[in-house]
Amino acid sequence: MTRSFGRLMAFAGAAAASAFFSLGCESWNEPSEEITGSGGTRWIGPGYTEPAPPPPPAPTPAPLPAPRGDCSPVVGPDQTVASLAFPTGDVRSSALMLHQVLPRQVRRNVEYTKVYQVCNLTSADLQNVVVYEESLDNMRIVRSTPNSQQGPEGIFWNLGTLGPRETRTIEVVVTSSAVGTATNCISASYNNVLCNTTEVVEPALALTKTVSETAALVCDPVQLCYTVTNDGSGPATGVVITDTLANGLTSGGTSAISIPVGTLAPGQSVQRCIDVDPTGPGRYFSPASAAADGGLTANAGEVGTVYTQPELRITCDSRASQFIGRNSTFEFTVTNVGNGPARDANVTISGSGGSFVRASSGGTATGTGANFALGTLEPNQSRTVSVTYVSSAAGTVSASANASAYCADAASTRCTTEYEGIPAILLEMVDNPDPVEVGTQTTYTVTVTNQGSAPDTNIRVEMTLPAELSFVSGGGATAVSSRGQAITFAPVASLAPGARVTWTVDVRATAAGNVRTAVQMTSDQFVEPVNETEATNLYE
Repeated sequence: MTRSFGRLMAFAGAAAASAFFSLGCESWNEPSEEITGSGGTRWIGPGYTEPAPPPPPAPTPAPLPAPRGDCSPVVGPDQTVASLAFPTGDVRSSALMLHQVLPRQVRRNVEYTKVYQVCNLTSADLQNVVVYEESLDNMRIVRSTPNSQQGPEGIFWNLGTLGPRETRTIEVVVTSSAVGTATNCISASYNNVLCNTTEVVEPALALTKTVSETAALVCDPVQLCYTVTNDGSGPATGVVITDTLANGLTSGGTSAISIPVGTLAPGQSVQRCIDVDPTGPGRYFSPASAAADGGLTANAGEVGTVYTQPELRITCDSRASQFIGRNSTFEFTVTNVGNGPARDANVTISGSGGSFVRASSGGTATGTGANFALGTLEPNQSRTVSVTYVSSAAGTVSASANASAYCADAASTRCTTEYEGIPAILLEMVDNPDPVEVGTQTTYTVTVTNQGSAPDTNIRVEMTLPAELSFVSGGGATAVSSRGQAITFAPVASLAPGARVTWTVDVRATAAGNVRTAVQMTSDQFVEPVNETEATNLYE
């Protein structure tokens, strides 16, 4: 057993009529006088002369403060005490105080008790405190509280740790078998151990990658978020998140993502998010990783978005031509030919050259056209809307449409209808006078009126006289000629809407009768003849 700080020993003895104490090599065994001092109790025999006092000690540093607490032993009138401070012998600079209390006299072979009192003079723990029984002369230990232990160097009591100002007591029951003196020597030691602890830790990384939308339009905002966690027991330093985005996907103009995180404490998680933009429709997936000082790594599986995009097409259907004054309807069909929904689809139609009449269901009139809010067109879905116009004059009526939707390029179209007039010919013939006396004349007036909205061209008129009438003369809008009973009017090149032409034909009654004079007209627009007759009464 190793003893620290060396050993200083306290000696004490007892006999039937005398006491014994030794320090160093001095000893005595005579009637004596008890003298008590700071170094304990000593006995001075008769005739003993105190040696000359030592010279004054050299100046010493200021004394240490006296220990707190009561470390004085309890000593009865029939007891003696010996005390010593360890390790210096000076209570001001020592850590342990050891007191040994013995009876002044005992009887042979009768058990008696000696008490060892151990005091911690400091305000800190004293570790591994041991009291050693250095030697026993005429003493046999019967028992002790606490129990003693036997070591290679003798008997000892291991008191363990004494707390600040703590006092422990060892009671030892002994017997002495010979008359005379009984002596024992004890010492004390402590052995404080300086310990320190360092924590052994190991950081560990975990990484997850998430996406705000797994399916989106190319115009939709999408975020990629990375959550890195230190699942270990120590800080992870120099943490960096990296991701190489799929070809065609960028964030801030780059596809090489590097996000410094810094230091993560144990159990700490940090999330970092980035906005991403695709160059077009497609599937954009990629894994991610994180790294830290010391070769720490973590990986996240592939995460991404399938991007789609709507595409609009619009067509128009209308009449190629229409007569003036009649309605013409323009139909527009919008189709989403893309692979993403066309949200907030809208069609705006405007017209020119005619007057707006109406819009189909769901349309809102806008003066020269209408607006249609179509909602969402799913891929391959179509909607048809229409507007109606009318024109009071010949010419072109057109309608233009523009289709739009969120995230789709606008589509437009235009179609036209040619408005034209329609000729309407009124052929009239009257005679004057009627009836007609045989041998006298009457006059037929032939009138052609264009009641339509378009010119009538190359108008040809012919008259057929009955046998009872003979041609006398004719004239009017064009030259009149006769061949027997057939009267021919030279053609009229064009007759404008609302215009009329007139001819007169003079004839003589040659026989009595109720006759019919016929006239017919043809033109470029009226290939089938227009016929008219006039009844004339001839008498004698």
